[in-house]
Amino acid sequence: MTVDLHDLVPAGLRRSWAADGTCPDLDLYSLFRARQVADPHHTAVLDAKGKLCYTALDRKVRCLAAGLGDLGIREGDVVGVQLPDHRNAVIADLALAALGAVALPFPVGRGVLEAECLLRRARAVAVIAAVEHRDFHHAADLHVLAQSLPDLRHVVTVGPGQAPEGTVAWAGLMRSDPEAFTPARPDPDSAARILVSSGSEAEPKMIAYSHNALAGGRG
Repeated sequence: MTVDLHDLVPAGLRRSWAADGTCPDLDLYSLFRARQVADPHHTAVLDAKGKLCYTALDRKVRCLAAGLGDLGIREGDVVGVQLPDHRNAVIADLALAALGAVALPFPVGRGVLEAECLLRRARAVAVIAAVEHRDFHHAADLHVLAQSLPDLRHVVTVGPGQAPEGTVAWAGLMRSDPEAFTPARPDPDSAARILVSSGSEAEPKMIAYSHNALAGGRG
């Protein structure tokens, strides 16, 4: 179920930021595509696996977006992301933006209780997680957790390692046809990502950011 995220900033004020150029007034995936078209072979990601150019990254993004769309992920749906900082985290972030979904990233190494709190409050319909990371088995833990979260329909598992039974393997989604995918064009002032506070003193707080806020205000 799509969660209702209320915008506390007056619409007129948001529109003024777009009008004066502070915000680009485009969704995140459209902005990424513009960069890809302008310099298709430039390095977009550099991680332990090496370099990934904008064109190769875009193909992976569209594959994942198509696969997630086949699972029923739609514009406005919240999807949790618990991945280490490498290319798959970037691919997931852009794929969700291309679907018009709302990413809810939270760090690897956090406990199940915090994950349950965030996913329940955000009414996340899916979560993308690592099979194993530094002795944590996030995908398996989240799969068990999903039984008590009525909104959480899918746990997408990212290797290496064997995907737990009942979860959806990332590798399978990445075999989707990228040419069959048509990106959504969400309102640039709609939510794109939910940022999470540290939770060091109380239950973690969640703050929704729009496409414009991420690409303009924070940029």
